[in-house]
Amino acid sequence: MHASMAVILFLMNWLGAALAPLSAPVEVQDVAAFYTYGENVTFQARVTPADEITQAFLMIQPEGQSTRIEELTWNSAGEILYPYDTALHPLRPFGRTYYWFRLVTPTGEITTPSYWFDYIDNRFTWQSLSNDYFEVHWQTGDLSFGQTVLNTAQSALEAVQKILPVAPKLPLKIYVYADANDLQAALPDESESWVAGHASPDLGVVLVSIPSGPDQSLELERQLPHELMHIMEYTLVGDQYGNTPVWLTEGIASIAELYPNADYARVLDTAMGKNELLSFQNLCSAFPRDASSAFLAYAQSTSFVRYIYQTFGSTGLSNLMREYQIGMGCEEGVQASLGKSITGLENDWRQASFSISPIDQAFKTLSPYLLIALLVVAAPLLVVLARPRHLEKPL
Repeated sequence: MHASMAVILFLMNWLGAALAPLSAPVEVQDVAAFYTYGENVTFQARVTPADEITQAFLMIQPEGQSTRIEELTWNSAGEILYPYDTALHPLRPFGRTYYWFRLVTPTGEITTPSYWFDYIDNRFTWQSLSNDYFEVHWQTGDLSFGQTVLNTAQSALEAVQKILPVAPKLPLKIYVYADANDLQAALPDESESWVAGHASPDLGVVLVSIPSGPDQSLELERQLPHELMHIMEYTLVGDQYGNTPVWLTEGIASIAELYPNADYARVLDTAMGKNELLSFQNLCSAFPRDASSAFLAYAQSTSFVRYIYQTFGSTGLSNLMREYQIGMGCEEGVQASLGKSITGLENDWRQASFSISPIDQAFKTLSPYLLIALLVVAAPLLVVLARPRHLEKPL
């Protein structure tokens, strides 16, 4: 009797559980992201059923950066509307941003598939033109201007590959601003007022500023090869690009320009005459921040790298870059690749560029110290000579 009752109770419990209503599966729908460049992104989604969610998180991963986590709230209908401040937490300009949701329920956690959007400067309307190698986008100007940019980019790519013969991932993206101020405003980390172009080598993206006017073509021939060369450099050294000496990356980019800066020679001669040339040991990690010193740094690096290129060829430059690819330091890379210290190489460059002998260079360098030494030695003698003399009276 007791056994029969136990069986009946078991069957009733089992039948009740089987007939109990099942929880509806959690679904995430109506996912989207809307943004105003440089200000905010609004992420939206709708979660059903809303009462199944105990916590919700938004995971944001800008291309090439670490993942950020934001905790979310939702209304009774399961609607999520989350404003993300990109002025406070910038996204990669012109890069792809991935995002997904992580939901916590009483029975476990749910992670949605990944969604993405390209963070393009939507303050402006862009016109576009492309081929197998480039996607060109520009603000102002007609289709003829866009074709000029495309043609110049093609010539620039051929020129830079003669210096560093590497093959970047194609197509490369070029955005042409009509004003340097607009370009600088598009870069949240850029504070230098003299910046006219920018490359994000890991993204394959180039930004240039080309104002309208008679020098427009010349500016294209200067800026495009320069920024494209930074992509070639990254293609060669990869993740070590940030550890490569700045005088080298900027110098290689500058010698690639189809229309070099005519003021570099004048600035170099003036600095040389005043004994104000910068030491390349001080240009390994960064250039000076003030405009005049930065311009001199660019002029010196261009001349110095051109000397290396003319002396050691494209192979020598490529080998030098590869030393930094394997993690060499600034001075060690020069020694290992070119067989000279950076100081020795700099002296050779000065002698070749300014017709200065090593003795003259040493004298220029040491002259302030020689003057101090002379004053130290001469000072006691001058004191003695200046001391009044007393003539002895004859007996």
